[in-house]
Amino acid sequence: MSGLSDYSQNFLTDALFRGGALNAAGTVNSTATVKGIWTASTAYVLGDTVVPHANMTGAGGKFLRCTTAGTSGSTNTLAVPAVGSTLVDGGVTWTAVSGVPCPSSLYVALLTCIKGGRLSSTAYSLNDTVAVTANDAKIHLYKVTTAGTTAAAQSTLYPGVVGEAIVDGTATLTEQSAAVDAGTVVEATGGSYARVLAAASLANFAGTQAAASTTSSTGTGGTTSNNGVVTFPTPTGQWVPAGGAVWGVAVYDQLTGGNLLQWAPVGALKTSINTGDPAPTIAAAALSFSLGS
Repeated sequence: MSGLSDYSQNFLTDALFRGGALNAAGTVNSTATVKGIWTASTAYVLGDTVVPHANMTGAGGKFLRCTTAGTSGSTNTLAVPAVGSTLVDGGVTWTAVSGVPCPSSLYVALLTCIKGGRLSSTAYSLNDTVAVTANDAKIHLYKVTTAGTTAAAQSTLYPGVVGEAIVDGTATLTEQSAAVDAGTVVEATGGSYARVLAAASLANFAGTQAAASTTSSTGTGGTTSNNGVVTFPTPTGQWVPAGGAVWGVAVYDQLTGGNLLQWAPVGALKTSINTGDPAPTIAAAALSFSLGS
């Protein structure tokens, strides 16, 4: 058994989704990522990490981590050394560490599959993608790796194990979580579809301690969720491929392209988003991600 500690969960949650160490004003954003900005004549303990003072030289892209506990000196014009090197500051010894390049903007996207939800006694072609509600009661994306016709009933055919290959009638469907993790996804398109900006901040994403919280993460579950409603553009055409469905939601670091940061299945498939439909929304706290393992 393995997993991330509470410290790691809180650090990574606030770094990836909640703005990281500093805010736009140059003040501390999250104390789950840093203790604060370096302060003179202050007691620091092992493991404390601080942002170098603005008067320090050579600080670009670096933080200072306390590797000998003590009280800092009175001079704020110290030279920050190379990453991995040490700096004696009064009774404290700091080691310069590299900063984490935290995303400042997050973009929410909708993911689609070619054939919608699994249907019984239905012919599927090679490489069709199908959404299946597995035995774990969650929607999983599967890909047809052997063409054929599905069984007359789904029953308990699909445990929902990552990468499992399920013989379903004469077809074989393979679970695709690993491929999705690698960024192999199909996004909604057409009819004014666009990703929705959700700035990475304490205000926009909850701390791990509770939904809707806006302070630094202090919880034990490694889970964050959206604090406000996510509203997509009003559709002016069909966003979903014919016969397909929206099966998942993803978060990227760019408006187009970019890196896939996190994804999750929707609670219920959406087979059409078209002209005349209201702007799709994701309710507050409904977009939930866990960094617990």
